[in-house]
Amino acid sequence: MTLPKRGPDRVSPRAIDLASVPVDHWFTTWVAGMLFPVALFVCGLTVSLTPHAKIPNLRYFRHLDPLGNSLWIELLGWEAVSFGLMTMSLALAMHFHWFWSVHPKLVFLFDPLRHAAVAFAMLMLLSLIASLLIW
Repeated sequence: MTLPKRGPDRVSPRAIDLASVPVDHWFTTWVAGMLFPVALFVCGLTVSLTPHAKIPNLRYFRHLDPLGNSLWIELLGWEAVSFGLMTMSLALAMHFHWFWSVHPKLVFLFDPLRHAAVAFAMLMLLSLIASLLIW
């Protein structure tokens, strides 16, 4: 029995495309780099300021023991704040990747800021998972 190959030849082309600098096109710059991140950031900011969020109950759709037999899961307090901070940092990562990477004056800053935003989003995701498991 042989183990599956690991290395750069096993990485999907889509993952390589997401790691590279996007193409300088008005649609990706303004829609994927400004419109979607602003909408996502406003949603995350609203959830963070009013510590209340409703997210879809994915277990409900898979017919697995749904939490509360409801289509929505309600997050209150720190869970909602960490969810809002996670969505805001993902919006910033999208903005840095698709807007700053093609801007001539901001191109040198987009990579470290994008990595910092993704790292903060992962930290908030771990915080959300930990707080849901504790309670």
